[in-house]
Amino acid sequence: MPSSRGPDIGTSTGTEHLVSGALKRFKNIDILVHNAGIFPYNPLADMGSIGKKLYYWNPNHSPRSMVEKVDFVSAAGYLDGGDARERLGLQGGPELVVSDLAVMDFHPVSKKMRLRSTHQGVTIDQITEATGFELLMPGGAIPETRQPTQEQVRVIREVIDPDSMRKREFRQRIQSHFGDKHHD
Repeated sequence: MPSSRGPDIGTSTGTEHLVSGALKRFKNIDILVHNAGIFPYNPLADMGSIGKKLYYWNPNHSPRSMVEKVDFVSAAGYLDGGDARERLGLQGGPELVVSDLAVMDFHPVSKKMRLRSTHQGVTIDQITEATGFELLMPGGAIPETRQPTQEQVRVIREVIDPDSMRKREFRQRIQSHFGDKHHD
């Protein structure tokens, strides 16, 4: 449960609140954890600032998680866009955002987030309504996100996530959309 000092990451509710931190239009993240004393403070622990290729996963694409501006930048994405990252000496940056609705990338010059593909059964209107800022649209037709191969699904289920932790992120959403009959 969030408190005046932030969420209690010792509980699943607190952790879910923390993980649902906002993704800004230029890919800054509003998540700041001083690791609850678990590890010594390290100012270089901000992977968003030092990473060269970053891929973000947002299991709940909504106006609350995809906002125009975050309150506090704790992981630098493209900051205010353009060459802001490079001016600070930061290399690389976010490559993709994969949400439960779509895949987004970033315009090569402005660094604004843009729609790359829509997931099966999701409309562009649903995506724009669930985004708290103006999402750039590419020229031409927007493709449907490619479905994973059987081998990719196997690797996810057996190698990357054999304990099915991914299902925790989707359980409530799947049940609200499909009822208890849809489990995977």
